[in-house]
Amino acid sequence: MRRLLFLAALLPLLAACDSGTDEVSSVIITRAQVTSLSFDASDSNDQWDDFYLTFRVGGTDVRASTRDDAERVRSADLVYEFDFGSDIEIVDLERTLVVQAYNRESSRANDQLIGVTVPVSVQSIADAMPGSQELESADSEFRVRLSFEYD
Repeated sequence: MRRLLFLAALLPLLAACDSGTDEVSSVIITRAQVTSLSFDASDSNDQWDDFYLTFRVGGTDVRASTRDDAERVRSADLVYEFDFGSDIEIVDLERTLVVQAYNRESSRANDQLIGVTVPVSVQSIADAMPGSQELESADSEFRVRLSFEYD
């Protein structure tokens, strides 16, 4: 009986030790929606142009769509759902995340960087655990909404 009382007294202490939340070990980007993008489309192609996104963590590309995967859009079409293939899992939470948009030209050397988001801490995303978050450039002309899952 004494043992049961001792165990019963320990239960509140053990419950207090568990915060009830699991620690996030990785942030997974599942979707990207471009909500604002400024680019100069030539009049010869009726205001259509090709663009692609790159995802950089700590200065290193973690996923760059190939030039062949560039999406054909016109600025009037945005919001635009961007298909970047499979999910992007980021396990190094101490780094920063940057999304870049490129306008595809006739050759890779001529591709133009048309938007760069302000770096955001991956750890801050993991701590807040939002379902989605909008990242934007310093001038607010390029905005992308990323959807997240956590592991």
